[in-house]
Amino acid sequence: SSITGFNGSGKSTLIKVLAGVLEISRGSILIDDIHVNQLSVDWYRNNIIYSPQEPRFLDGTLKENIFGSNVVDERLMVDTLKKSDLFDYINNHEQGINMVLEDRGENLPIGIRKRISLARGLVNNGKLTFLDEPTEGLDKKGKEAVVQVIKDLKKEAKTIVIATNEQAIIDISDALVDLSSKPRPIIVKTKK
Repeated sequence: SSITGFNGSGKSTLIKVLAGVLEISRGSILIDDIHVNQLSVDWYRNNIIYSPQEPRFLDGTLKENIFGSNVVDERLMVDTLKKSDLFDYINNHEQGINMVLEDRGENLPIGIRKRISLARGLVNNGKLTFLDEPTEGLDKKGKEAVVQVIKDLKKEAKTIVIATNEQAIIDISDALVDLSSKPRPIIVKTKK
């Protein structure tokens, strides 16, 4: 599903609530008719692929920021980097995957930060995917990579919710919710 709307309509807030980054004060979130508060916090966190609009990183290597301290199979590492369109960028850097991110990566272009965030989310391989403006700041090749990742996640029957105004993503969405419609959002289209 895609969530669209004008700036300030609540797209990012909704994604943060669904991803468990923000708590809600009213209403409820149900997953397969089960209230999210009844689910194990560890299960929920382990089943989320989340890429925020403003990615934040730790001072450390790129590898640590994407894969953590886990021992990672090289094939999984390469596959993740290719899917997120980071492979060439890393191979063209003298330190490669061991490049050090300083200032929490804020000195990197937004397009690279978005790719790193997407790669970090894909490592989790969760069942629930929440992407907030995943194509913002990306070039054509990067946008195409994100659309392909979304198509791949759909083939794997993942639940995908994306805050976006990107037409290429809207075109492949099964449902479109427009938050610009007040006082209540409207479902603009649905596909079966």
